[in-house]
Amino acid sequence: MSETKNPGNPWIMLLLVLLASIAPPLAMFKVAPVMEMIQNEYAITAAQGGLVSTLFSLVPIILSIPVGILVSKYGNYRLGLAALLFVIAGSGLGAVSGSLSILLVSRIVEGIGMALICTIGPAIVNEIIPAKQRGKAMGIFMWYISLGQAFISTLAPAIIGLTGGWRGIWWFTSGYSLIFLILWFTCLRGLRSSESVSASDPAGEQKGNSIFDVMKNRDLWLLTLCIFAFMISIQGILAFYPTFFTQAKGLESMKAVRLTGMHGYIGCVGAVVSGFIMDKTGAGKWKWMGVIVMISSAVLYALLPVFPATMAIIIILLVGFTVNMMPPLVYAIIPNVCGSPHDIAMAMGIVNTGMNLGTFVSAILFGAMIDKFGWSAAFLFSAVMAAVCALCMLLLKNSRK
Repeated sequence: MSETKNPGNPWIMLLLVLLASIAPPLAMFKVAPVMEMIQNEYAITAAQGGLVSTLFSLVPIILSIPVGILVSKYGNYRLGLAALLFVIAGSGLGAVSGSLSILLVSRIVEGIGMALICTIGPAIVNEIIPAKQRGKAMGIFMWYISLGQAFISTLAPAIIGLTGGWRGIWWFTSGYSLIFLILWFTCLRGLRSSESVSASDPAGEQKGNSIFDVMKNRDLWLLTLCIFAFMISIQGILAFYPTFFTQAKGLESMKAVRLTGMHGYIGCVGAVVSGFIMDKTGAGKWKWMGVIVMISSAVLYALLPVFPATMAIIIILLVGFTVNMMPPLVYAIIPNVCGSPHDIAMAMGIVNTGMNLGTFVSAILFGAMIDKFGWSAAFLFSAVMAAVCALCMLLLKNSRK
């Protein structure tokens, strides 16, 4: 690997990486605004609709750990290009699909891009940003998921109006990814995966553990279970958010889509606030911050069905701000529980496996709860999973480095 300095201002590089990383979440969340259209076209249940949404995460479950190993070998630059290529190909295939089975295959292809980005992005933050500023930098990078959800929810009504159906959203995602593939290719050639390791171990004296040794780390598995429970708690809600406000609260369909898009925008504020708090408080207090965030989230989930339609924007903003404080915390803690800086990429791969597994089952479980028990029970289920997430944070031991 090259040992030359990364070119340009690191914060400008972070902005470009952030915008490029929005492409896979655009693909992930694009089903929610048109869930009813897809259900009607293919005559499927809510649980089956949840599968269309979350099949995206099936391949990342398998690939997250290998991706963590590949990052160290091939670098962030090459794998970033690959991530965007997979999103382009998957979205294009979905746009021309003539059957549900082809649409499901396209979701798997898109999911490979997410598997790559969710490991590459945090690794780049560790690479280019000084340690004392990484809290807010990680908070800013974690906007990529919130912005993906917000952008597609905001733009979906206009795209549907222009194209007359849900397939236009698939073409939009493919085109967005192509633009940032070109920018990544031309502007980020200096990225490498070794800088954060080199900075902390300039003489190369520490050796990384094998993947099997890394997997023996108790705190790493607690973080993995934490993000698994977190994703179940929120992604099921997001997959059916517009449908909930349409069916249970009586809002007009596209109004519900636009309102739920505010979750992502306010989530950006929550993520960066989380980062600033981390930089100010120090690692010793991060797990307690996580406990408070997730207990608060559990309360908000339980209250969601109670809020009247006239107050929809209030509950959406409260939930969006609170829950989006959590992902930056988890990814900032990962380096602190690793035995060696060389283990960070593999550790992120393990945590990302939990994240993607949670994403995969979230909408399926939430949809099944809706079908069998109704909306209130589904939101209560999300509250229980948020409490599990809080418990995992509470049990962490070695998160203060």
